[in-house]
Amino acid sequence: MNYRVSLSFILALLYLSLWAAEKAVIPDDPYQLLTKIPSFFELFSQKGLTAYSADATVEGKLYDNLVEMAKNKGMDAPEFIEIYRINQGVAFKLKNKNYPPYFRQIVDELFTPVQAFDQVIKSIESRRELTWFNQFKAATTVEASWVQYNDTPHVKLIFIAKPGAGLDRHHDDTNGTEGDIETDRMTFILFPEQWLIRMLKVTQKEKKGQTETSTENKFTFEYRKLKNSTMPAELTIEKNGQVEIRFKAVYMIKNDFVVFAEKLFGYRDTEGGLGKVRIAYSNYAFNEKADITMADERLSRIVLEKEADAEKIFNNAKEFIFSGENEKAKKMLRKIIKNYPETTYAEQAKTLLDGLSD
Repeated sequence: MNYRVSLSFILALLYLSLWAAEKAVIPDDPYQLLTKIPSFFELFSQKGLTAYSADATVEGKLYDNLVEMAKNKGMDAPEFIEIYRINQGVAFKLKNKNYPPYFRQIVDELFTPVQAFDQVIKSIESRRELTWFNQFKAATTVEASWVQYNDTPHVKLIFIAKPGAGLDRHHDDTNGTEGDIETDRMTFILFPEQWLIRMLKVTQKEKKGQTETSTENKFTFEYRKLKNSTMPAELTIEKNGQVEIRFKAVYMIKNDFVVFAEKLFGYRDTEGGLGKVRIAYSNYAFNEKADITMADERLSRIVLEKEADAEKIFNNAKEFIFSGENEKAKKMLRKIIKNYPETTYAEQAKTLLDGLSD
């Protein structure tokens, strides 16, 4: 037996011994493995870092379209900031405070692909509550096994909803048709070294009227080690076998902290074409110098609905002015000031009303 064969034989024995050792780590209650999965917030956590902010420069057709829309409305080009806070993750925010709520909502909807990575992380994090875990355990059965994933031993967990358990059931009324969606099964593939999620597959059943369909959403993660941190570096989102969004993070060391240098997105647009977005970061500020003022900004549905209603009334008032019916216009403008004082059109209505009163 030559040296090369002997070495191969030894490596094979070592591999088998490691395989056997790792197989022993699957507990009798596989649900316990869910508690071992590290929080994504933990992965981002770094000693001495509580928060950081950075200006975000966006490139791509999606951004160009947004600039054109803003220009047509007489508004400045949109500017963005990204904010990280410990235990709360990353928030991508619009900096233009003078944008009306309806336009801010348009920005949020257009930038759905850009926010996909953050939203997936938040969704997974929301399932860490003890109440959710207990309900999940009561509503499912589990199958656990070792599998080869990317030529490396991984643990595969398949959680199957019990009949009638209603796992993650919710009502859906989009597209004018009401129906119910519930999760049928969830499949995790975990890397045992740190119990990182490498793949999550969610199968859902959707019932609308007499029609029942099944949808499979698949999330694939890749990671990168920097300094003492293991950071999520890539995410691929697939729906029924078709790639919808690809995300890649480029990191760098700044002030001795790991931060995003770039984010790259590929996505499928509403017409089925492929779009790309690149975000580059600059002007980093850390801890007490970080600008976190916009981190918790939210637009409620009520505010958006009132903004839309006020816009209709304001446009009607302008039509009356153009047709010379100023008294009717004044009545409309007073209605906005009285009933919609929190909207952006209230101030415009006051200005226009003052002009008509001169």
